Amino acid sequence: MTALAASYDPKRKDGELIRYPLAAGAHVFKGALVSVSSTTGYAAPGADATGTVCVGVAFEEGNNSAGGV
Repeated sequence: MTALAASYDPKRKDGELIRYPLAAGAHVFKGALVSVSSTTGYAAPGADATGTVCVGVAFEEGNNSAGGV
């Protein structure tokens, strides 16, 4: 995927909220990008990593940094 070369207006579109379980040790802040592992299905803070898919912006904070999945 190439980077933007000019400004882009994404035209906000309302959708439904989808809940994902957080990966062990993950802490996602409200408003942060969220990625989901394509192998485990667990959510984590947005990352440009192999095997993850960006699913959107966190509607609320999620913290699983002290526990397991």
